[in-house]
Amino acid sequence: MTGAGKDTLVKGKRSCTVLFFSAYFIYYAVYCVFSSFIVLFLTEQGYSATVCGIITSLTFLANLLMEPVGGYITDTFLPTRRYLLVCIGIVSMVCAFCTKFMNQSWLLLPVLVLSAGLAYPFSQLMDAWVNLSKESYPGLIYSRIRAGGSIGFAVMSVIGGFYFKHWGWNRYFQMQILLFLMMIPFLILLPDTRLGNHRKKGEAEKSLSFVQAFQQLVKSRRFLFCLTISTLYWFSHRPVGSFLSLIIAERGGDAAAGGGGREPVGADDGAAGGYVPDTVVRGADHSGAIPGYVRLLWGVRAEGVRAVGRAAVHHIGAHGLSGGIHRAGADPLRGVRAG
Repeated sequence: MTGAGKDTLVKGKRSCTVLFFSAYFIYYAVYCVFSSFIVLFLTEQGYSATVCGIITSLTFLANLLMEPVGGYITDTFLPTRRYLLVCIGIVSMVCAFCTKFMNQSWLLLPVLVLSAGLAYPFSQLMDAWVNLSKESYPGLIYSRIRAGGSIGFAVMSVIGGFYFKHWGWNRYFQMQILLFLMMIPFLILLPDTRLGNHRKKGEAEKSLSFVQAFQQLVKSRRFLFCLTISTLYWFSHRPVGSFLSLIIAERGGDAAAGGGGREPVGADDGAAGGYVPDTVVRGADHSGAIPGYVRLLWGVRAEGVRAVGRAAVHHIGAHGLSGGIHRAGADPLRGVRAG
């Protein structure tokens, strides 16, 4: 009996690893599209670097606001799987809306920010999901699972760049819908999370309110330290992450040359990004971008470093907010066009 149980657990762990790996692969593929190509997309639509910078900042502000909300919801009302499935449905409808109103900036830009507020927190919630799943599957290794995201990002960098160069940006949002929908089978098969902050009626202990949960979190020095490090990292990373694609374009590159290369492979909220400067790969030649296979390999190697940085955050996020908090007619906008 003991041997059979152990064997079953090993098989379950392997299946769980494959499912998580696949979910990360697909999510970071779509992350590459909606995050890494957004500046090129907006530039192709005629928006200036100023507008691109504002939209990028607003998308991350939406992310900052929605992460604790998503964490609280998945701890109190909906398990992570159900919450992510709801978000996929909403984001898919938002992308369909953006496709229809792509040429109307007063509708497109606010909806882009809304979509980012729902899509960006996926990574943090999935990280917490893996961490919580270790209670049932102790053999899960986060760095191996998270490597799927780096590989998915690198592969989509090449595929997306090639596609947008040859067929344009008309299906930019449909590509996101397709990739998000591809996540659903893997999410459904994964083990669900428990509601750590949910209390049944009649229980003496009450559920923490959102404010109470936040107050408990900010009392942790470890959390505040990790929040500070993550914030400083993003301040240093975002100028490169947002505008590297424009620099590539100014040097004669295009969507295929950029290939999503402006975003460090697998660098979402970890301690170290997988960014390889162009000068390292091509010496003094700046005419092209980093080859996809180099970004892929570098991203996988960087997972070990990032896993260490994430460990402290996940220690806090395992209970509480599910890791949801740790980072922190006239068409006036189209009048501000790139020179």
